[in-house]
Formats: sequence, structure tokens, C-alpha cells
Amino acid sequence: MKTPLNDHQPSPDWLEQAVQAHLAAQAGTPPPASPEFRARCRTAGLAALDVLKMQRHRPELAATPGSLIDHFQALARLAGVKLDGVLQTLGIPRTDMTDAASVHGLALLAQHLGLAGDEAVLRVRWGMAQLAGLVGPADWPDAPEPVRERRKPVSSGQPRAEHSLTQTLLDCESNYTPARRAELRAALNAVAEVYEMEAS
Repeated sequence: MKTPLNDHQPSPDWLEQAVQAHLAAQAGTPPPASPEFRARCRTAGLAALDVLKMQRHRPELAATPGSLIDHFQALARLAGVKLDGVLQTLGIPRTDMTDAASVHGLALLAQHLGLAGDEAVLRVRWGMAQLAGLVGPADWPDAPEPVRERRKPVSSGQPRAEHSLTQTLLDCESNYTPARRAELRAALNAVAEVYEMEAS
């Protein structure tokens, strides 16, 4: 029943609707969600579920070589999820670039997946060396060695891996141009910001 404005004339429909909406808001009853809002919530929920599925497979792939994006792709394959959908929902550009903006988003996902800050840093450095064509999977410690390499004798008690991963990366980075070094520094600072670590 419409509320009369005066004794002679009922209130218009739009006013009645506005009053009802105001009373519902005052009573703590939120207005119904739009279909677009519900769709966004559903997409976000599914992406969160995909991240949890990827997280479950982390222990299996923690020692596998690769950049952050390589690692995420391997986790997504193992978990049976679409990485592009996860990245899109989280607002992370799908890129192999190592600029600070891209790395910031990738570091956020790394953190959600349970990667420690130092691993995220190593994978960012690896990704940049990989883009420069200076490293490959066989350069990552604990990567399976070719059979012919395993047959070589180990001299003077030294391990087969001549350099640690850090030393390998330092060797690569010593060949970077000043511009590439600046790019690396910006990327590492982005990781440090996400993980609240001391910037390099």
C-alpha cells in the first residue's frame, strides 16, 4: 500500500521504492547484489581454489629449476588448473618480462603459494638470466645430469656442481649491461616490498 503524500494523493512509485530501499538499509538488509558482482565473486572464488590446488603441489616441485612463471606453469599443470585464469583474476599480467610491475604481481602469487622470499628472489634472478640466454635447466643445482656427465670422475673431492646457484647467477649478472642491472635491481626491490624484506 502506498504511503500518501497528503490526504488526497498517493506517493509516486519511485518515491515508494526509495523509501523502501532506505528502510531496508537502515534495518541492516543490504540491497540485492547485481549479477555482475555475483559473477566477479564467483570468478575470484574459483581462482582462490585454483591457488590452493597449486599450493598443495608445491613440495613436489620446490627443487625444480625455473623462473617464477616457469614454476607457476609447472604447478598449474600438476594441479590441473589454468594459470592464465588465476593470473587474470589476480590482475597479474601474463608475461615473461622482469620489470618491477610484473614481478610485484608474480611475487604476490609466490607468497600465496608458500614460496619463501629467498626462493622468489632466486627465481626472479634466474628468469632474468634465462631471458638473457645465459642459463638453462642443467645449470640449476640438483637438476638431473646427463648420463655422460655422471661418468666423469670427481676430482679432489669437489662436488660435480662447480658453482652454487647463487654463484652461477652472480657470474651471469656480472655480464649485464647497466640498464639490465637497473632492471634487476627494480625487480628485486619489488620482491622485497611484497615479502617485507630489506631491499638489495
